[in-house]
Amino acid sequence: AAILDMHMPEMDGLELARRLRELRPTLPLMLFSSLGRREVGDTEGYFAAHLQKPMRQSQLFDALASLLLDEAPAHLDERRRAALFDEIVALNLQAFMTGTERDLFAGLEGRAQFVRVTGGALESD
Repeated sequence: AAILDMHMPEMDGLELARRLRELRPTLPLMLFSSLGRREVGDTEGYFAAHLQKPMRQSQLFDALASLLLDEAPAHLDERRRAALFDEIVALNLQAFMTGTERDLFAGLEGRAQFVRVTGGALESD
């Protein structure tokens, strides 16, 4: 994940987000700004989270935990989710992803094994 400040010398956080998206489409981006979401002008949805200045350390922790640990595919739009799945599959290793909405993982149909937990036991899906 990358945390971007909106106000930086030479380039603002929105422009940096645009450039990062070109290089790493699945990288979760978080904006740190004194501006509200609307004032930032993020019409492309570059940021998975916004943190308002001033911020408490616990707010940063909660935002990062949510972004990185809590059903990562749910925080990505369809295009970025597909790119994430393609990268994971290309690694050609065993990876585990969890989520409550199977539809979020539709891009892995035919490329992954799906299981569900029922009554405390794993079942093939």
